[in-house]
Amino acid sequence: MLTLALAFLAIHVVERALGMRNAHETDYATHRHARANVGLTAASALVLHSFLDGSAYQTNPPWRWPWQ
Repeated sequence: MLTLALAFLAIHVVERALGMRNAHETDYATHRHARANVGLTAASALVLHSFLDGSAYQTNPPWRWPWQ
């Protein structure tokens, strides 16, 4: 569980370092694509985050299967 928490924090640090989610209202005044790879990086981070969520559920599910 500690490993998953550290992995989540690492992903958070990488997202912050790449400059995702730091837009302000004035950034939308002109339509430019200064960072073209932010969308791909954000999508990849979402996929990795979802994978880690699924891994956490599989290692410690909040329910018990009938055959266990």
